Amino acid sequence: METRKWKVFLRMNGETIVDTDQDILTEFKVMVEYLKWIGVDYSMAVQVEAGRAEHPPVRMRGSQETDTSIG
Repeated sequence: METRKWKVFLRMNGETIVDTDQDILTEFKVMVEYLKWIGVDYSMAVQVEAGRAEHPPVRMRGSQETDTSIG
């Protein structure tokens, strides 16, 4: 058996029903934790539509550095 390297470029669009800004962060945190668990080194940028109060996009990058703050 041998190891082969791979790269995937994925674009996802979706909607999440939220009561607070934290709800959308929870959705992405779960996905990030799963990627870490299966050993995938990831890099992602997430853009979330502003709700009633505008906030900058949420950015997550790499399994060792994650900034999930809003506002």
